[in-house]
Amino acid sequence: MATTTKQRIRLGDLLVARGIVTEEQLAEALEVQRHGQQEKLLGEILVDSGFAGPEQVLSAVAEMSGVPFARLTPRLLDPEVRNAVPETFCRKHGVLPLFRVRDVLTVAVAEPANAFLVDETAQVAGVNVQTVAATMDNIYQMLEQTCAEDKVGPPAAPSERTADSPISADFQHAEDYESAYGNWPPEKVAGLLVQEAVAARASAIHLEPDQKVLRIRFRIDGVLHVVMRPPARLAAGLAAAFNDMMGFPAKGHPGAGWSRSAPLMIQGRPVQLHLASVDAAFGPRTLVRLVRDDEAERPLEQLGCDFNLLARCRELMSAPRGLVLVAGPRAAGTTTTLYSMLRDLDPVRLNVCTFEACIGFHLPGVTQVSPATCGISDAASAVSRLLLQEPDVLALDDCLDERVAALAVEAARDDCLVFARVRALDAAGAIAALAGAVPPGALA
Repeated sequence: MATTTKQRIRLGDLLVARGIVTEEQLAEALEVQRHGQQEKLLGEILVDSGFAGPEQVLSAVAEMSGVPFARLTPRLLDPEVRNAVPETFCRKHGVLPLFRVRDVLTVAVAEPANAFLVDETAQVAGVNVQTVAATMDNIYQMLEQTCAEDKVGPPAAPSERTADSPISADFQHAEDYESAYGNWPPEKVAGLLVQEAVAARASAIHLEPDQKVLRIRFRIDGVLHVVMRPPARLAAGLAAAFNDMMGFPAKGHPGAGWSRSAPLMIQGRPVQLHLASVDAAFGPRTLVRLVRDDEAERPLEQLGCDFNLLARCRELMSAPRGLVLVAGPRAAGTTTTLYSMLRDLDPVRLNVCTFEACIGFHLPGVTQVSPATCGISDAASAVSRLLLQEPDVLALDDCLDERVAALAVEAARDDCLVFARVRALDAAGAIAALAGAVPPGALA
């Protein structure tokens, strides 16, 4: 007796059948994937290209996986199952418990085809699990809402934050930590610090253990502010809590700089956290850098440049080759400026590559490399390999030592437009710093 096998429909065909994308758009996305973005899924390319929305793509993926798609709202969440799966697991894997019927727990996931994640969630929860599909942004938004009362409550009102004190008065308990937070577990304190840092628009959280106290400071507009002085015994637990929050194993050589990074949704805002730690005399000294995605989405016109300076900048960016230095002291906005310049380029027409000590923002269509992604801690070796990819534009962020500077100048004199971030107070200082790092006459 003859048997028939049902052929599985492909994502692109399903999106075309639904009228979401056209045949031409699908063909263009497949061509992009075939030539240069093989590491990206077709759905990601369609979203990056603006041909389809994240919900439209995930809804189609869910249909292919036999899983229902849902747009999550607080009404779908049963408070009784809030702790059915540990919060650290939920944030790491993008999982949200919704409700439980008898011995079956329903959870929302952003990867409905990931059977391993479903099995792991069932093992962690200790019950049978069934899934619905929801976008990652939607899941993290609901995680923030449902966990708010378990963490810190609503952020301080804007009126409570002034120019002299950007940190809310209710949060600053520098001297009476024990009475305010003495019984809080480190995980809860870490969540409090991140939420308050985002609300205060801090660029970093510093955890600095001393003999008796752990000094916790926020860097806001380049200035450090002490926000807590808990007992020194909290240092190790708080460092571990931040590691758990990141949710990713350490990558790269210990000398590569940032050891861990992770995207999170904090108070409905996408934030990249980057963590670096070093063992000091009285415990681990930890720095958590906070990078808000919306800072990278600023067009050049919104960076405060006057018309003439903006026109000159775009003239430099349109050159076929050369070296453009983005100079400024720490926390002066040089990274934001560099990313805004890269976003202004056409990654379809140009081969744009970056080498960064730590990837702060993800740029669609741009090949971004760091020691953590390529497994090469030596910046010069990594840049040499990247130049073999024949980039039209190469951006170097926070890695311009003598050997890298020599490579940058050589590439700029050949056929590559090089953007490089330099630590200097002004343009003259940037040129002087570069001149001291390359052979005499190379900048002529």
